[in-house]
Amino acid sequence: MPSILDRFTDRVRKILVNARYEAVRLHREYVGTEHILLALIREENSVAVAALLNLNVNLERIEGRIRETLLGGRASPILSFDIPYTTRTRVALELASDEARDLGCAHIGAEHILLGLMRDTGGLASQILSDAGATLEGVRAEVRRLSDE
Repeated sequence: MPSILDRFTDRVRKILVNARYEAVRLHREYVGTEHILLALIREENSVAVAALLNLNVNLERIEGRIRETLLGGRASPILSFDIPYTTRTRVALELASDEARDLGCAHIGAEHILLGLMRDTGGLASQILSDAGATLEGVRAEVRRLSDE
């Protein structure tokens, strides 16, 4: 049976690399759901971004909120890209796998990562998306609609 890592699309692999870059750039010792979200909203041609835009979610506001939140915390310079995912991030990625399976997809795409971030209601990404007006039901419906096109 393939591992979850084998099911990620190339786009998701890129998002995960960019999330790690964002964490390092913001001097964090971990990759949190907020870093995944920051990298995800920069994937302009993804179903995930299209779903958010179609639901009138302001991506610039999301980015600003993430930066505002992270600037308030303690940070130290990081000298390596070898930093761990938080438990919440790992949970969100597992939930993304569940979303892909529930939608009948063999691979885990950016849209599934978005849904996984939203389902992990204790994560910062979920809170920021909710504050921006996104709901799990609304995003899931929009992802289904866009995937059927």
